[in-house]
Amino acid sequence: MISILGVDPGYGRTGIAYFRYEKNHLPLPEKIFTIETDPEISREKRYLQLHTELEDFLKGNKVCFAGIEEIYLKTSMERMNYNIEARGIIILSLALRDIPIDYFQPNSVKKAVTGSGRAKKNTVKLMVQKLLNIDSIPGPDDASDAAAIAMALWLRRKNHDCPDNR
Repeated sequence: MISILGVDPGYGRTGIAYFRYEKNHLPLPEKIFTIETDPEISREKRYLQLHTELEDFLKGNKVCFAGIEEIYLKTSMERMNYNIEARGIIILSLALRDIPIDYFQPNSVKKAVTGSGRAKKNTVKLMVQKLLNIDSIPGPDDASDAAAIAMALWLRRKNHDCPDNR
C-alpha cells in the first residue's frame, strides 16, 4: 500500500490529507484534518505546537511521498512571513524522516484536479469529492486544500513505488 500526505501550510491552521492506495488505483482518504495553533501563545510556542502535532501524526502513519503547496503571496507581509516559517517547520519535519517532497504552485493543484489553473476554490473542492467518491470534506478550506494537494500528488506519483526505506 502506498501512502501520501498533502499539506496546505499555514501559521494558524495547516491542512493535512493522508491518502492510501494500491499502485495505479484511486486513492482512499484515510485522514483529512487541520492542525490549529493556539493564537493565545507566543509565536515560538505556536511553531512548536505545529511541529509536535505533525510529528505525532507522522509517528503513527507511514508516508511514502508528501506534497506541499507553495505560499500564496496575496496576503500581508507579516502573515506571509509567519506562513513561510510554518512551511519551513513542516518541510524540516518531513525531511528528517527522509520523506520525498513534491512542491506545488496553487494554480498547478487546480489544473491537476480540475483541468483549469483558474478554477475557483469550491470547484476544486467539489472535484476532489467527486474523484474520491465522498460526500464532503471535513473541516475548513485548509483541509480541502490539503486534499486537493494530495490528489495532485497522487496524479504525479500514482505509478511510483514507495521508497524502500518506508
